[in-house]
Amino acid sequence: MIGAARLAWRRIVTGPAQTALLAAAIALTLTVPVSTELLVSGYEHDLRARAATTPMVAGAAGSRFELLFGALYFRRTDLATVPYSLDSDLRNGCRTIPLRLGYTIRGVPVVGVGFEYFGFRSLALANGALPTTLGDAVLGASAAQRLKLAAGDAVFNDQPESYDLTAPAAVKLHVVGVLAPTGSADDDAVFVDVRTSWLMDGRIHGHVDAKSVEGQDLLARDDEHVVLNQTLIETNEVTPESAASFHLHGEERDMPISAVIVLPESEKAATMTRARVNATGDRLAIVPSEVVEELLAFVFRIKAAFDALSVVLGVSTLALLGLIAGLTWRVRSDEARTLALIGVGRGTITAMYLLELAFIVAIGLALGAVLTAGAVGVGHDLIRTL
Repeated sequence: MIGAARLAWRRIVTGPAQTALLAAAIALTLTVPVSTELLVSGYEHDLRARAATTPMVAGAAGSRFELLFGALYFRRTDLATVPYSLDSDLRNGCRTIPLRLGYTIRGVPVVGVGFEYFGFRSLALANGALPTTLGDAVLGASAAQRLKLAAGDAVFNDQPESYDLTAPAAVKLHVVGVLAPTGSADDDAVFVDVRTSWLMDGRIHGHVDAKSVEGQDLLARDDEHVVLNQTLIETNEVTPESAASFHLHGEERDMPISAVIVLPESEKAATMTRARVNATGDRLAIVPSEVVEELLAFVFRIKAAFDALSVVLGVSTLALLGLIAGLTWRVRSDEARTLALIGVGRGTITAMYLLELAFIVAIGLALGAVLTAGAVGVGHDLIRTL
């Protein structure tokens, strides 16, 4: 048997093209169904788990899928904002958590949240503290690695419109902590207080101390008044010295938010709240688990197409293996007779051919495992990016 195995391996080594073709066919047959199954199973588990912990989400009327992915996965959406008053309007029999989306730091989403969000998602700190002051930020575990930031660092938010001179200046955010990894979308976000998102909007701003201004920005000064240039730039960093100068322009109830996570205290409160919100026509309340099931039904239809493709690939591969085995047996009949003439038994010859096939299948399976791992990794990264 050792001799047959040695001869089989030498035959594979001396025919690399045939070996590579068969191994690739076997690997592809394995990779497509297994990677699809793993990706869909992981996607399904993540979606259902996050949706199950979020009883209801309310926001502007529009696509329920956009509202779902915006509130649960912090994806940028085309939905309109809603006034902050919606948060208080929904508190009859419910607890609420406002969300404000739309800003990023080097592509990482910045999420304005109510302080209750951290307890709701059971987010623990790896180090530092939670944001309690205007301009504070706490990083998800993956976001901290991607941005290469830690507690004590400072960073500016991205400008949505780089060439819009009327847009508010980027705000210098102070990183006060890093969250422990959770394996969820919270790892990939930067969290700030919802009022800090209004600071990035320019709806909250502060000015430098007028008494300290000198030079061309100072137009006049006497014992009682200081007249400053109207183009004096607003300060874009909250410090202990400047914190008192920051103020809100407008009513708090009119400030924009993207969505509200609603936590009903009873089934009755959930039903009444959802009906009341959807009856307005310009608001939408969804139950994430219901929307996820609708989305997964579509995903499973796509998976069924991949499963059918996998069956076709499997049958084709088996046919290819059978054809090549038959042709090889015919082509190598003279080789088999020569081996028989020099004393090699028929059983050994048969074992040699079977071992060749086994080696090729083993190489194909190993290659398929590597390709499957790579496809699943790329697929997970792609899903998180999308």
